[in-house]
Amino acid sequence: MTTPALRAVREAWPEARLVMLVGRAAAPAVEDNPHLDRVVAVDERIFFGPRPWQLWRLARELRRERFDLAFLFSRSRSLRVWARLAGIERVVGHVRPAADRGAGE
Repeated sequence: MTTPALRAVREAWPEARLVMLVGRAAAPAVEDNPHLDRVVAVDERIFFGPRPWQLWRLARELRRERFDLAFLFSRSRSLRVWARLAGIERVVGHVRPAADRGAGE
């Protein structure tokens, strides 16, 4: 699913630096993708447990990279918020329809 999207992004912005943040388990599936300049593999558990300091550290590291834009290949609202905390002001990706959202969202 992501390869056609990455190809389209690369074709639209051939000079862009494309970096993909993935969990370590998914890294082998994308590490040889010709459309990516770099793959950043992280321990998935930092997103699913009580590890806010690790999330904050990763956000700070990404903030130093000064990314202009994030493409999210997930419908997670928390990842959208997290990308903003990482200093990425423009976030593009799936938006969950209102009918799919829980009462608290």
